[in-house]
Amino acid sequence: INCPLILTFPSIIILSSDSNNNVPLVPILIPPLPDFIFISEVLLSDNIDCYKGPEYDRLSIKNKDILLKKEFSISNNHNRMGYILEQNLKNNINPILTSHVMPGTVQLTPGGKIIILMRDCQTTGGYPRILQLTNNGINMLSQKMTNSVIKFNIKEIS
Repeated sequence: INCPLILTFPSIIILSSDSNNNVPLVPILIPPLPDFIFISEVLLSDNIDCYKGPEYDRLSIKNKDILLKKEFSISNNHNRMGYILEQNLKNNINPILTSHVMPGTVQLTPGGKIIILMRDCQTTGGYPRILQLTNNGINMLSQKMTNSVIKFNIKEIS
C-alpha cells in the first residue's frame, strides 16, 4: 500500500486504506515514540545549557544574577553565524584582545547586546566571552525561532 505518513505534534497519524485502495483513507492514531517525545521536549524547553565563559567572572554580581535568572528572547537578527538577543545586559567589562571563539560562545558587546555564535561563526572575536553553550545547547537554540524565549542554565565542568 502506498500511503503517506503524516507526523503531527506530538502524535503520529498514519493514513491507510485496503489493498485495492477502494476504502477511503482512515486515520489511525499511534502513541508517540520516545524519539518524538525527546524532540518535543527540546522544542518546548526554554533552558539552554552552558558553561561559564573566560570573562564570566568579570561580570558584576548583579549582571551574573540577571544573566542566570532573566528570560531572553531571540531577535529577528539571527542566522547560521549567530543569534542576537533582544534584551541588553549592561556591560561593565573592559574590552579584551582578539581571542579565540567557537560555536556556542556568548559574547557581550560594549553596548550591552548579547550575541550567541552559531555553527558558521568567525574564529576570533574581541567582545568578552561570558558563556559557552554546550553542544546540546547549540542544537536546542538552533531550533528556536524569532521571539522564542530562552534561559541560560550554567552547568559545572566535571
